[in-house]
Amino acid sequence: MCYAGLWSSVHVYCTGGCIKCVGQFTETLEKVTKKKTKALSESDIIDTFEEVCEGSWDDYGIKEVDGLKRLSGPGLETKDVPGVMQGGGKWPFRLKEMCFNYVGNEGEEELYDIFKSKTTLEKFLCKEKNGPCHPKNKKVKKVEEEKEEL
Repeated sequence: MCYAGLWSSVHVYCTGGCIKCVGQFTETLEKVTKKKTKALSESDIIDTFEEVCEGSWDDYGIKEVDGLKRLSGPGLETKDVPGVMQGGGKWPFRLKEMCFNYVGNEGEEELYDIFKSKTTLEKFLCKEKNGPCHPKNKKVKKVEEEKEEL
C-alpha cells in the first residue's frame, strides 16, 4: 500500500498526494450520492472511482515550503503559499497512478463503504496503521530509504 518509492520524500506524499486523492474521492462521492435517493449500484461506484482517477492531475506539482518539498495545487493548503511550483512532468502520472493503486488495493466497494461509515477516507487510507502517513510507517520508510541510498 506504500507508494513512497514514487516520491522524492515521504513528506510530499503524506502532506499532499494521499490527502488530495482522498479529497477527490470524497468530493465526487458526495456529489454523486446527493443525486441518488438510495445506495449507489456497483456500476455507479466503479464509474465514480474511475472518473476520479482518470480526471486531470495536471495542475499539481512540487513546491518548497519551509524547507520541505510539498505537493501543491488546487485543494491543497500549499497552493497559496508563495513560492515556485515545479509542475508537470511525472507528477500528473504519479498522482493518477496513486489514485488507481488505492482503488486497486482497497476495492471500489470497500472505499464506498468507508465513505458511508463514520471513519473518513482520509483516516482510513492515509493515517491508520497501514496508511503511509501513520507515524510508524514514516519511520519504517525512512529506514528503508536510507538503506537504498547506501
